[in-house]
Amino acid sequence: GIALFEAIMEADDGDGLVAAGLGCRDTLRFEASMPLYGQEMDENHGPLVAGLGRFVAFGKGTYFVGSSALMEQREKGLPAKLVGLEMLERSVPRTGYKVLDESGEKEIGYITTGSYTPTLDKYLAMAYVPVEASAVGTKVKVLVRNKQYAAEVVKMPFYRRGKKK
Repeated sequence: GIALFEAIMEADDGDGLVAAGLGCRDTLRFEASMPLYGQEMDENHGPLVAGLGRFVAFGKGTYFVGSSALMEQREKGLPAKLVGLEMLERSVPRTGYKVLDESGEKEIGYITTGSYTPTLDKYLAMAYVPVEASAVGTKVKVLVRNKQYAAEVVKMPFYRRGKKK
């Protein structure tokens, strides 16, 4: 345990090896807009609505457990879509917070992951919203502790190595 950790840290040749925990890993995952099972994906939200359809093989003769359900979903159209949100007012969107339409009168979705992003110096979130509210530039509200804050649908990923948005 500790001896191995210390040996690894001592092996740093000056390239900047630093210890990082789960919180750091989750922040980096979020900034890169990588869906996590239990957050963005679960038994009700599969790869298509999570934006991972490019990794699903739909070719002729391709079969895997769940493929028929995914093919049906693809043919009928997605009920919701995972989108990126940028808060337009200073507020931290957290997991489970409600997403409202621009008027603030109708609940349309919910936050799966949200946080302040140190790399980008922004308050961002990933959220499920109906497909008709998923276009980049769509204005919405996020309900944070019973107060509505303006947000906008933005392109994901939020960050790519060497490219801040």
